[in-house]
Formats: sequence, structure tokens, C-alpha cells
Amino acid sequence: MNRTLPVIAPALLVLAACTAGGADTRPGPDQAGVQAAMAAKGQPGCLYPQDVRTWHNSQDGALFVDGGRRKYRVDLWGECRDNLGVSLVFVGDSITGRVCGSPGDKVIFGSIGSRQGSCDIRDVRIVDDETYALATGTKAAADD
Repeated sequence: MNRTLPVIAPALLVLAACTAGGADTRPGPDQAGVQAAMAAKGQPGCLYPQDVRTWHNSQDGALFVDGGRRKYRVDLWGECRDNLGVSLVFVGDSITGRVCGSPGDKVIFGSIGSRQGSCDIRDVRIVDDETYALATGTKAAADD
């Protein structure tokens, strides 16, 4: 059973690459900066939910997550990108808690007084501070 994961993972990545190409972006402020941030996917990574400080839902449906020393781009499967509430809980590996975009990783969302829902996580990428700032409209940290 453990041998199926190496076969399934590449297939899921190919599927993710095919579906990401047709993503619909909505017009918004500073569109050029946001488009540049969307093109910069970053390197594969894993986030620890306990390190999450804040998150932003981008125009293409990705979540940009401030994890303290690192920033992440989290891509979700399906229609749930537009249904996120005001609170998020990342659910990852049952032993380490890491969220890497592996099968079973998900985000649970909800709003005050509403039912909770969940979305499967497709991919987690580490992005640089500049990409994070462009995607979220926040100011990049100044060098001290």
C-alpha cells in the first residue's frame, strides 16, 4: 500500500499543473504585481500550522500564508477557494502536523455562526517576502 503513494503523487502533480493553467483571475488593484506573484510559484515546502500568523486569499484562489520566518503559497482543489470563511485551521500529517500538500492535507474554514467546511490542499510552496508582499498588498519587511 505504501508503494502506491510514489505512483499517485506524480499523477496528482501532473493533474494539478493541467488544472492550474485554466485558472480564472478577477480584476483588482495592482493587477501587474499580483500577476507577477502568481507566476512566481516558489519552491516546494511544508508549513507547520502552529507557526501561521495570518493568511490572505489571492485573486487566483491561492492562500498566501505568513508562517513567521517563511511565507507560503497554498493552492486548494476545486470550488472551495471562494468559500473560505474568517477562520482557517490547517490539518496535515497526523504525526508531525506538517502541511505539505500531501493527500489528506486540508484546510477547515468557517465564519462566526456558520457551519464549517473543508478544502483539500493541492500544493504548498515557499515564496519570498517580495512575492508575498505583491500577492497580499502588504509592505515587504525592511532590511535592518
